[in-house]
Amino acid sequence: MTLELHDYPPLALQQMNHEHEQLAVCLNQAEQAILLGQPALPRLRTLLETCRSHFAQEEADMESLGFSGLARHRHEHQQMLGWLEQALVDYERDGDVSPIVQLLIDDIPDWFGRHMQGADRQLAQFLAGQLSN
Repeated sequence: MTLELHDYPPLALQQMNHEHEQLAVCLNQAEQAILLGQPALPRLRTLLETCRSHFAQEEADMESLGFSGLARHRHEHQQMLGWLEQALVDYERDGDVSPIVQLLIDDIPDWFGRHMQGADRQLAQFLAGQLSN
């Protein structure tokens, strides 16, 4: 399932929308590489590093501004990173694409939609309010 961000209403901060677009591009490129039998490890590593970077920036912003939802938000990030890291280790070890395909096509897009519409929407509203003060 190719992740299309136009399926979701934009968040209150354009920067977060832009970063989510970058994540969607990385996810879709990794998915396409796997499905087309192309070298996928570089794409998967890029996806993982893009997620880590984006999540770290969000968490730093939440910490510096005292966002009350930090613990829950961080937990959601750690959950997804754990899935991706484990799938990447398994893929590198076994070469079995089935778990990584499941993750890229179903699990991450489902997680991403829920996370973006819940935790990220709340965070974007909070950050937008902080920036307007």
